[in-house]
Amino acid sequence: MNALRSPKLAPRICFQGVEPASPFGVLLGSSVSALATVSGHGRALSAPKQWMATVLGSRLQWWEAKRSARASTWNQDAADIAIDFFGCDLVGVSAGRFWRVVDDSGEPILNPFCFLERCHRAPFVASIFLVERAADGRGWTVIGEAHISSCRRYRDLLNRVGHVAAHLMASALRENGYATAKRWNVTPRIPTRSRTQAAAGLLRARFAKAIMTVRHAARNERWAIGVLNAPIDSLTHSQILRADSWILSPSRDAYLADPFPWPGQSNLFLCERYDYRTHLGTLRAITFDRGKVANEEAVDVNVDGAHLSYPFIYREHGRTFLLPEMAAFRELILFELLSETEARAVCVIDRGTRIADPTLFRHDGFYWIAYTDLAIGTDDNLCLLYSSQLEGPWVPHPLNPVKIDIRSSRPGGTPFLSGGNLYRPAQDCSTTYGAALALNLVRVCTPGYYEEETVAVLRPDRRGPFPHGLHTLSLDGSRIFFDGKKLFFDLHRFSKWMKEQFLQSGRAG
Repeated sequence: MNALRSPKLAPRICFQGVEPASPFGVLLGSSVSALATVSGHGRALSAPKQWMATVLGSRLQWWEAKRSARASTWNQDAADIAIDFFGCDLVGVSAGRFWRVVDDSGEPILNPFCFLERCHRAPFVASIFLVERAADGRGWTVIGEAHISSCRRYRDLLNRVGHVAAHLMASALRENGYATAKRWNVTPRIPTRSRTQAAAGLLRARFAKAIMTVRHAARNERWAIGVLNAPIDSLTHSQILRADSWILSPSRDAYLADPFPWPGQSNLFLCERYDYRTHLGTLRAITFDRGKVANEEAVDVNVDGAHLSYPFIYREHGRTFLLPEMAAFRELILFELLSETEARAVCVIDRGTRIADPTLFRHDGFYWIAYTDLAIGTDDNLCLLYSSQLEGPWVPHPLNPVKIDIRSSRPGGTPFLSGGNLYRPAQDCSTTYGAALALNLVRVCTPGYYEEETVAVLRPDRRGPFPHGLHTLSLDGSRIFFDGKKLFFDLHRFSKWMKEQFLQSGRAG
């Protein structure tokens, strides 16, 4: 463990080169205001006009677009921590520590057109690191990292990079002695890009985005439930996940996803039924026989009119609990299942947060709920709630989000024990939503700190009937339930999108 700051005195931080009233300056200041005192002047560093025009209006804009007669500045004092985003030594600042925010090659995030080569390119991940220079000036140490999707417009990518950079600094300050530092084995570099290279890169990124948009508009997805007869220990290494049988919705107007088996009943599971006509998910109790749906009934949780999914089941002391995703209601309610289709509300866990894929487990004397906060990001963050009892009160983890990684954050099924270790399934959404499943070995899970490591990736069978994704994994003794995705061309969906584009272009004209 590596102490980052004294808990007795808030450190003074210098963001030299970032003007206080700029979008990036405001974002940085608000992120660390409760944890540190911002010092140092805010004179913006110069940059090529083409880069400034690209960043203008984004969260990464570091200069004030309109300067008042009296320019805003931060106090010019000695700083405890000096933070660089440009790849230059901070001039005129006396600091005890020197941090830099860079990509995985060591390029600073405000170097002109950083991340441009990663925008819409495989492996479709943009990595951001917070690194600290060693006291002797020889080498760097990683004290924070995040991995986000690069499948987005370049300006949107810059916006996300700005938010994540601010989060990494706040997390490093907040961890206060729990951060596990690791040696940075990359030599920091500051590449230069000509105007021609930058223009070509922006054009390529726009073209790639357009292609992806058309593909998304032209294709729809169908999910089905896979059943595999195998012990859970067999999943703790990377492999292709092949089902012994697939269970499909008997209706062509719907699909089944998010399977959670009913404890003690070998032929019953709860799942989401998604209706193509209403574009809403509902909860279903499915009885199956020989790989086919024998009976399907609605699970009544006394809420109607919005999307429901991910009917997570938790069993304890002879009672069966249900914790479904209710993000559309901005609520999270724990239910007790009185039968396969009847549920009684036990407690309201949260109101106001758009919680996706809530996953309940018990570890080291606490109940935990892992989830993704959709206000922070759709697929790339892991947040936690904890409580000493199921009925609450439930407390947000002080380090939320405890992890930002598009490859292994969003919950993807039931945590399980194997060899005395706790594993947490998560979604790999780096190339597309629900592309694969990552298995994370939980190293530390306490009310003060959380750490996990991805130890295996489960990928769909490209030669199977559902070759394009895996989404949720759950367990029932010696059987493993999961869902698989198949993409198909949807003429109706594509025609509707084309009509909307035509109408929008007409209104713009």
